[in-house]
Amino acid sequence: MEKSLMLLPFVHGIDNSALSCALSFAQETKTSLLLVALIRLPGDPKGKKVRAEVFAQRQDFFEVMTHKAARADVAVKCMPVSTQHIAKSIQMLAQEMACAGTLLFVRDGKGVLLETEDIKQLLEQPAHVVYLFRLPTRKRFRLRI
Repeated sequence: MEKSLMLLPFVHGIDNSALSCALSFAQETKTSLLLVALIRLPGDPKGKKVRAEVFAQRQDFFEVMTHKAARADVAVKCMPVSTQHIAKSIQMLAQEMACAGTLLFVRDGKGVLLETEDIKQLLEQPAHVVYLFRLPTRKRFRLRI
């Protein structure tokens, strides 16, 4: 019997505390993670192009999570997605893949792994289960000389 899936969406900013939290949650709930790295396409095809760094960050996300998941004994599936509508694509994928829920992270009222606006849109749509994790504020160190 296959484990149920938890969707972990990613757009930018690899955050180790969010990734560790997602892995711990998957372990506790005995679920696999569906890693979805989304690239926002420009609305106008003749306008801006997607920068190479965006593709590199997507690959880094997959590699880091695959490595961490193997150590934590959590199964993962990786899925790259290019779209103009991040929140809608996440909702559609969660439904199509029969995910048990979507994992979202915020810190100090700002989105982690996703844009804040995309998280708001997902929370406004009651179509599927969403798990919202509030990460602690990062301590900032100041060097005094």
